[in-house]
Amino acid sequence: MDDQPTINPLFASHVTSIAFNLSLTKNMVVVLTDIASRGQVHRDTFRTMGMPCGFSTGLRGLLDRGLVFAPDPKWPGKCEFTEAGKAVFALLQMAGLVQRIEDKIAERKSA
Repeated sequence: MDDQPTINPLFASHVTSIAFNLSLTKNMVVVLTDIASRGQVHRDTFRTMGMPCGFSTGLRGLLDRGLVFAPDPKWPGKCEFTEAGKAVFALLQMAGLVQRIEDKIAERKSA
């Protein structure tokens, strides 16, 4: 099998010991959705959702888990998904979490 994904050491060290465990906070899910839809993290997304601004803790958690990376360390809010991040985001979409966040943002913006 030559098409195996490259091992992401940050992700691997975060989720594995003997089992596989990955947990994400609401802030992290919001940040992933922001990165997917806008290419970067925006503080106003949290305000729009009626949440305290948690972009920095959400982003830090995603960086530490190896789900996103900042190509320019001077601008850490502009992030891209790693392969693991793409896979996790796809799972969040399958679970309906991304759509709920996008719906809530749209609802609040139209109010």
